[in-house]
Amino acid sequence: MRLTKISNWFWFWLVFIIIFTFVVIFVIFTYKIEKTEKIIVYFDENKKMHIFGNDRLIYNLKKDQKIMLNLNEINHELFIKSIKMNKDSIAVNYFVSDNNFFKIIKPNSKLGANLFLGETTLFNRLFNY
Repeated sequence: MRLTKISNWFWFWLVFIIIFTFVVIFVIFTYKIEKTEKIIVYFDENKKMHIFGNDRLIYNLKKDQKIMLNLNEINHELFIKSIKMNKDSIAVNYFVSDNNFFKIIKPNSKLGANLFLGETTLFNRLFNY
């Protein structure tokens, strides 16, 4: 004869916690997020773009990669055409789809930007795997 009996609420919450755990694990392994890196963009007097960032930045740059520049609360997309390594920066030839961009940019200006490195899963981003 049993002295105690496990209630139905215990079984309900146990099943709920197990299902919730599986859902969270599934989301962590499958949810995609954009991988970005903050950079500093410098436009010289000829409106050529130079990029300043951390040491591993040159390994992340690729042709046709997107750089998002936020000017006056408007996002501008710049695409890399070619890359040239300088002593302390990276000179980049770029393509802009918006012609008004060249009217907004002033020579010798430094701006913050985001470099898009692609998509990664939440698991890889959390645990740097």
